[in-house]
Amino acid sequence: MNGAKARILICDDDPLLLELMEFRLRAKGYEVIKAVD
Repeated sequence: MNGAKARILICDDDPLLLELMEFRLRAKGYEVIKAVD
């Protein structure tokens, strides 16, 4: 692998849930992009 982070998009209408998912995914090494509904 070339060392690039995997990128993931998360979408939800609950800002607290988005923050939790972002925190957990970043801790696993993902680059996170968020979208709110």
